Amino acid sequence: MPISPREFRFLHHDVAAPLREASSFLDLVLLRFKSANPALIRNAQQAKASAMKAGAALEKLNEASNREGMTKGNEVLDIDGPKAWARNLDAYLAHTDRMRKYIQSAARIHDRVLGRDATLDEFMDYASHNANLMHRISNSIKSRKPQRFSLSSFLKEALPAIKQTKLEVNIHPLPNRIFLKANSVELQRILINLARNADLRGKAKKLEVQAERKGDWLHLRVSNDGNQIPSDAQTRLFEEGFSTAGSTGLGLTLSRETARRHGGDLRLVESTPERTSFELTLPLRSLPMGHKNRRAFALRQRVKRKLMVRKQMP
Repeated sequence: MPISPREFRFLHHDVAAPLREASSFLDLVLLRFKSANPALIRNAQQAKASAMKAGAALEKLNEASNREGMTKGNEVLDIDGPKAWARNLDAYLAHTDRMRKYIQSAARIHDRVLGRDATLDEFMDYASHNANLMHRISNSIKSRKPQRFSLSSFLKEALPAIKQTKLEVNIHPLPNRIFLKANSVELQRILINLARNADLRGKAKKLEVQAERKGDWLHLRVSNDGNQIPSDAQTRLFEEGFSTAGSTGLGLTLSRETARRHGGDLRLVESTPERTSFELTLPLRSLPMGHKNRRAFALRQRVKRKLMVRKQMP
């Protein structure tokens, strides 16, 4: 199942930022290195053209996802919405993929040039990095097929996006040989959203990540030293549309839905003047997300987790 308008509204920054960055570096290449290798410039021009088309499709997707009455949950309500949404989504994915291939082609040409320019080398590296980031996000949008990955590689991939918040990040020593089978990009968004909330709304300076294995469960605790969440807001944090800062109110709602779709959960553990902590729990043994009994499996996992919590209670 591809991404819905409702989910896209929450992810707009994630898909728009790398496109904007890659396009900016292509502009610099075309502006400052007109006399570079002709083949490199041709590929850069083609990449820029694809970036502009991808940007136009992205703008239409953004307008559709923000249109009042367009969506209810994951359902597209507008009569012409489903076809237009799918068409623009396909256009965005196609143009971003084309842009990435042109950038890769230009980078390969540049690598073969003797005495290459260090500044151009840096520009191409930045453009390639953002194009590859878009490719990973696009793969997540296209499909929710799970992959097997280690906890350490998962956190390593999420770290650059988390550090964009300017938070000081401290990852405690991780348990050995922890592997998950899930859509890693979707789970990374949960951590990134928690970090952004801590930075923008909680005015935090530090973020701590702790992981612990309990039986067949992974407990990932994300804590920050930001402002305390008001007690009357704590019970409504995961309600759709609820926000303490005038945002969309979708971030935590979709983060919890993502966790539960993977058979786990996301909850607020504590919020005091000194610390606010969220805990993401995930099963270490899971069925493929496309399995016909996915919902039943997720329900069984939640029941097991609740039973385990009750046993630990005095």
